[in-house]
Amino acid sequence: PQRDGRFADKINTMRKVVASTTLTSSDWRDTTIIGSDVMDAVEAIKAQDGGPILVAGSRTLVHGLLAAGLVDELHLQVFPVLLGSGRRLYPDVPDRTTLTLRDFACAGQRRAAAEVRAGVLTRLSSALRP
Repeated sequence: PQRDGRFADKINTMRKVVASTTLTSSDWRDTTIIGSDVMDAVEAIKAQDGGPILVAGSRTLVHGLLAAGLVDELHLQVFPVLLGSGRRLYPDVPDRTTLTLRDFACAGQRRAAAEVRAGVLTRLSSALRP
């Protein structure tokens, strides 16, 4: 909340829903904390009028949303680096998930961005953005 600039202005003025097992309140303007029944809360938010829902920085939350069938689009950035270890972005799943590539763009030699679509729902975006 104590940041300046275009990106900070955008985040500070938009509605924020924070899934947390530790927070119970926030002083950040227009912020709601959900601590339990996260999937039910996301389903209720999706039923409302509004724009896309962004998830930033929570692999665990994204895994839950994917398993619940609540993810419509994934916006991914791909960096040409191979790592020998680390946690997987996607969880192990028993069934195959088919994704449809909607857009792809290169940003020089160091980064590529891909947008893929899954499922039939229309509003939830999981974004990995700088």
